[in-house]
Amino acid sequence: MKSYVLLFVLFLGFSNLHSQTVTVVTTTNGIAPIPAFTLGEPAALVFLSTNLSEHFSFSPDIAFSMKDGSFWFSDLWLRYHTNLDSAKKWTLIVAVDYPSFIGGSATNAAGRKISTTEIYPTGQLCLEKKVRENNSLVLDYWYLKATDMITGIKGSYLSLSFYYNKPLKNLSFGLHPNLFYLNYSDGTKGFVGALDVKLSHNKSGLFFASQGISPLGAEKVRSGWNLSLGITRKMF
Repeated sequence: MKSYVLLFVLFLGFSNLHSQTVTVVTTTNGIAPIPAFTLGEPAALVFLSTNLSEHFSFSPDIAFSMKDGSFWFSDLWLRYHTNLDSAKKWTLIVAVDYPSFIGGSATNAAGRKISTTEIYPTGQLCLEKKVRENNSLVLDYWYLKATDMITGIKGSYLSLSFYYNKPLKNLSFGLHPNLFYLNYSDGTKGFVGALDVKLSHNKSGLFFASQGISPLGAEKVRSGWNLSLGITRKMF
């Protein structure tokens, strides 16, 4: 646990030099970036977004359980993004990630809970089409494989989603429906639907959001929902 805290502090220090935005979120139920995986308890998440150059970005993220302060997951996203046309309506994103997730837990002789983590190197290929000024359609593919296949899994994730954003006087309303298909070696397989709703205050960056997921015939996926409160701020 101490190593993850140290790692996060180092990433935070790096991002102070280069980062555009930082987002801090507290939620009643942690739902992972791949929405089929939920923590099942309140969580705190920090997302950092750093532009390294015109085409490269770096996004270290970390999440904890608010129930006992234990580690939940971390991400180290390095993305290459480029416009495919002069009108900048089509964007291609190629990315790699080195994430850590809670792999399981056990109780030692002293009665203390010991959590194990799994490492899942991940590749991403994403195609984004800007429909209007504030709206976009996204086709996204991920492939991951655990570094330890004795206890971990491998598989793919394919999603089709629509990002809708409506600017209001002092607020912004966002809607993000998402249909995705999972195919993992542990038997997690099938279609899942998700919906995010977000209301943001433009000046302060504060936002209130809700997210829900529902299996559409998918095996080993539980339905769930949450309420979240967060803030997004530009570093500079």
